[in-house]
Amino acid sequence: WHYESDDDDYAPQMSTATDIARVAVPRQVLYAQGILLVVVAIVSFVLGTLVSGRGGGQPEVRAAVPCVLSGEVVYSNAGGRNLPDDGSVVLVLPTEQRPAPTGKAQVEGLRPGDPMPRDDSENIRIIQAIGGAYSRADSAGHFQIKLPDAGRYFVLVVSKNRYRSADEEMDRTDIAQLGRYVQPPTELLGECRYTWREVPVRGDDAIDFTF
Repeated sequence: WHYESDDDDYAPQMSTATDIARVAVPRQVLYAQGILLVVVAIVSFVLGTLVSGRGGGQPEVRAAVPCVLSGEVVYSNAGGRNLPDDGSVVLVLPTEQRPAPTGKAQVEGLRPGDPMPRDDSENIRIIQAIGGAYSRADSAGHFQIKLPDAGRYFVLVVSKNRYRSADEEMDRTDIAQLGRYVQPPTELLGECRYTWREVPVRGDDAIDFTF
């Protein structure tokens, strides 16, 4: 008689499972995967270096754009006629720069009634050191100021020939801003009428004032 054991049926099944588990991946696939990983690593390194280099580098320095700010200062007389405000003060100050608190310009020589200061005076030197400029209107009321660069500036014009009335008070904000540059700011204005404004200067420009 012939005996068929259940083990004979089981053995082939075990062999088949073992063969499936031992299926080998071709070497070409392994090599391709390895090369791909290396390429990805190199590309990531290069991109990281470029990004960090751009972020950590020095900011690009913009070339200065020298400008000339000119204009005319006039005042209206009792008859409504405009006359040259000769001797009026024109002070231009950069909004983003200011002298040290202990190095502010003093008002001596800067007021409309003072003799015109020399170009090498200490107060003019302080103003020029921060990129500002000082001038006065000539006999025709004209002024011309050279600025070292374009930008935003405070422009102060103090009239030589017109005075504030009893009910005209100095603006506290104007005084606070002017006080960043000169000391004491109220003495620079005195009893004269004035105008204080922020002006964008992008190149040679002209601006007129009437008191």
